[in-house]
Order: sequence, then structure tokens, then C-alpha cells
Amino acid sequence: MPFNFVQIFRYFKIPHIIQKGISESVIKKMMWGTIDSRMFRTYVHLTGKDLDQELQRVFGLAPKDT
Repeated sequence: MPFNFVQIFRYFKIPHIIQKGISESVIKKMMWGTIDSRMFRTYVHLTGKDLDQELQRVFGLAPKDT
């Protein structure tokens, strides 16, 4: 089954919204109209770098120089 516009939008937009710090429940409500949606996990594409950045932000740690 080919992707439709809504699926493509979610695929690219949800990881971007997560990186901005929007909570999972807010994203679910925005994208599916309910916080009970199980579709969230389908569109989450996080990398190790995403995890590092979030932990650094939450704990106020300076990023490592590469």
C-alpha cells in the first residue's frame, strides 16, 4: 500500500516535533485526535544522537566536542 500525504506528513513531522520538546500525549492529540492512539510508535524515528541531545537538555549538560 503506497503512502498517502497524511502518512508522509506524519513520518517527517513527528520526529521534528519530538525534537522540539512536545510531549507524546500532545502529539497524539494533534495527529490522531486522541491520546489513546497506538500509531505514535509507527512514526517515531529517534537516533542515539536524539537521545543524547534530550538527556543533555534535561540535565543541563554541555554537549561533547566531536
